[in-house]
Amino acid sequence: MSGNWLPTITAISTTGSDYSPSSITSAANQTLITASGLGSLLVAKNYRITVSRTATDWHNNLILTARRTGSGTPSLLSSVSASGGTTAQTITNISSAFFTINVSFLSLGGISLSNIPIEYGLSGISVILPVKTYSTTITYTIVEL
Repeated sequence: MSGNWLPTITAISTTGSDYSPSSITSAANQTLITASGLGSLLVAKNYRITVSRTATDWHNNLILTARRTGSGTPSLLSSVSASGGTTAQTITNISSAFFTINVSFLSLGGISLSNIPIEYGLSGISVILPVKTYSTTITYTIVEL
């Protein structure tokens, strides 16, 4: 997996105003996930990708979301696909199902699905939040179903 998002907020130019917009979105491929070593010869399998965050320094008014914006690239000689996760999902400190990877029974060994693009959203940005740098770590986990 790769990706790092450091959003910047435009300064307020009018006294008494709040940030507009109060939410921002990353690039559609801000993070690229690769799942490898999936399945085996002539055995269909499904895998769940879960997502959670660990707040290093976070404010409860900030809402972080993630969504899968593409299908990724399957390895050669495999029938593997991703499903779900295409609508924005709030990321919390509790691991929750994000999307599923499905491997067909016709796939050969060495199965992978690479470069699955993930987009982030951040809302709740407001002048009522203390001025500081907020940070969190996002964790993706793959579990065989």
